[in-house]
Amino acid sequence: MELIKYNEARYALKTCAKIDDVKEINDKMEALQHYAKIKGDVEMEAWVSEIRLRAKRRIGEISKTLETMPPTESGAMSGGGRPTTGTTSKVDLLAEAGISKSVANRCEQLASIPEEKFENALAEAKDKHRPVTVAMVENAVKKK
Repeated sequence: MELIKYNEARYALKTCAKIDDVKEINDKMEALQHYAKIKGDVEMEAWVSEIRLRAKRRIGEISKTLETMPPTESGAMSGGGRPTTGTTSKVDLLAEAGISKSVANRCEQLASIPEEKFENALAEAKDKHRPVTVAMVENAVKKK
């Protein structure tokens, strides 16, 4: 049963196209991870931490595709660097989803790790039988 839910969560992350949807999954997994920690369920905590890590990677993938400052129809910008039409900047979209620029940047760095290296680093971090973190995966990639 847990494997089914794990695969469903992974699929949901892969198919999310909106950054706020991925953020919502990440937030739910954060709450579930906290609950698992309180209950002493190490296996569930590790499973949920992996899903959170994958959510952060997906946030980075989506964030990288957002325009930093989309041009207006005429290409003109208002004073202060804001578009003169109803377009929304990357920073605004991130803020609407509750994601800071620094968090988005860290997620983008995680997303820039090639898939194979990411999966290998994730497997190596999971072998330590504790919840995986962004730092653990980044360190495993650096070692290679």
